[in-house]
Amino acid sequence: MDIDSTDTDMKQASLDANISQKTFDQENELEDPIVARYPLFISEKLTKYLHLFQYPMKAPEWMEQQDQQPTAARVKPNSGIVELEIPINTSHSMYSKEKGAKFAAGMQNSGETLNIPQGKLFDAQTWTSSPITQTANYMIATFIDGELHLTPIKKVSQLRYNLDYIDKINDKIRANTKKTAGEQEDLQATEKTKAKTLQVKVRSSQAEEVLRKQENSISRIRQKISEEPWTNLEYYDHETDESNAVFTQLVYTQKEKLVASTTPSQYIEIISPQKYQEERQPQTSRF
Repeated sequence: MDIDSTDTDMKQASLDANISQKTFDQENELEDPIVARYPLFISEKLTKYLHLFQYPMKAPEWMEQQDQQPTAARVKPNSGIVELEIPINTSHSMYSKEKGAKFAAGMQNSGETLNIPQGKLFDAQTWTSSPITQTANYMIATFIDGELHLTPIKKVSQLRYNLDYIDKINDKIRANTKKTAGEQEDLQATEKTKAKTLQVKVRSSQAEEVLRKQENSISRIRQKISEEPWTNLEYYDHETDESNAVFTQLVYTQKEKLVASTTPSQYIEIISPQKYQEERQPQTSRF
């Protein structure tokens, strides 16, 4: 009798909980009702071509407001590194024309910038991308004709101002003023290289181990990136015909309906908390 009473109480408590939850859901629907439903489409047609760029050192609107649209772009496809050349407003009150002239003179014929600055002022800056570990999933959302189209983004990078040109200028100055010393250093470096080569021949097993480790080292990875040639790109603003042509490919055209592999009751059972807890419980043996 006690067992029957307990079962009845448990069923009543469960019923009361269901009624309470149903009442709560109904109240929420009244306070925040669903006003519209839209079909959702997911396309991966452009996923491998899309690359999201973040500018952590700039405000979102900085390019358009200051007329700083990229004038040139290039990429290392295997390394996934992109560089953009952004014009500098040389008429700005904070721009130092003295330093700008010095940088421009130092970069002439260096071949390090995408477009060698014309005139007497350094009027372009280079932004270089670096990949980041994704902690979130990004998608491009396109809402058109009452439909929501989503395209996943797999590549995300942050672009920062590249200051390598300062080192290049300093190297050029040192090379011009210390040519004799540089030749002597090259001679010494050649002798050291020969000595190292002799060691490799004597200790071939150790050399192989060192070379194997170097293949996986950060320095080796950087060397591969440095040796990969740049591929020049064409930059198109978001209002151009070329950009609009790409935009149309974000709309999923094959709109066949998905065929469910489970019945509604099976789906409810799969996502039910009770089944989830049962799957997580450790299995115990009874003797």
